[in-house]
Amino acid sequence: MADGGIRIRKSGRGSLIFLHGAGGNHTIWFPLTRRPWPLDLVLVDLPGHGNLRGQTPPENPEEALGWLEETLAGFPPPRVVVGHSLGGALGLALANREAGVDAVAMVASALRFPGRTAPGPPEIACRRLFHRPELRKKCEEHFARFLDPGTVVADLRLASALDLREVAPALQVPVLYLWARHDALLPYSLALEARTLLPRVQYEEISGGHMVVLENPEGVAQALETFLENVL
Repeated sequence: MADGGIRIRKSGRGSLIFLHGAGGNHTIWFPLTRRPWPLDLVLVDLPGHGNLRGQTPPENPEEALGWLEETLAGFPPPRVVVGHSLGGALGLALANREAGVDAVAMVASALRFPGRTAPGPPEIACRRLFHRPELRKKCEEHFARFLDPGTVVADLRLASALDLREVAPALQVPVLYLWARHDALLPYSLALEARTLLPRVQYEEISGGHMVVLENPEGVAQALETFLENVL
C-alpha cells in the first residue's frame, strides 16, 4: 500500500476518503473530522504534499491515478471519495477506472479545469480562493509559507490534463456535486456541465468561495451527511 493515507478511525466499517486540491494537503479537511461519520475517515496526501512533501508530485493523470488506486486498495470498502477541486476530479476518474470507488463527492470541482499554469501573485490567488475578506487576508499573510510554487505548478499541469466530459455520461456511481456559490476560480458553466453530463448526480449549492471547505465546513458536512444517507 502507498503511504499517503492517514486513517483516523479503524472500525473496518468502510472508508470515507478525503482528497485535497491543487497546492493543498490533508489538513484542509480537519474542520470535518470531529463529526460522527458512519465510515472510517482517511485523509490522503498526494506525493509532494503534506506528510509526503519530500516526494515528487505526479506528472500526469495516469501516474496520479495509479498511485491513488494503490493507496485506496489498503482501506476497507465501501469506499466513498470526497475530493476538493482537483481531488474531486481525481475521485471521479478513479470511479471510471473501476478502482473500488462506490460513490464520489465533488466539492468546488469540475469535469475539467481552466488551463492555468501558475497561481499568480498572492493577492490575486487569494481573491480567487476565498470569498470572506478576513480569510483572504490570512491567505495572503501565509501564502509563501504553505504553498510550494513547484508543487502548485505541477498540480495545475495535472488538473489541465484532466478532462472527464467523455466518460461522465457512462459513470454509474452516485455523485454529490457541491458547488460553492461564490467560487471566483471556477466558472459556473463548469457546474452546469457536470450537472448535465453526470447521470446519477445530486447537485447542491452552498455559500462560500472556492475554499468552501474552510469557509463553510458546516454546509459541506450537512450536504455530505445527506448524500451518505442516500447511498449507504
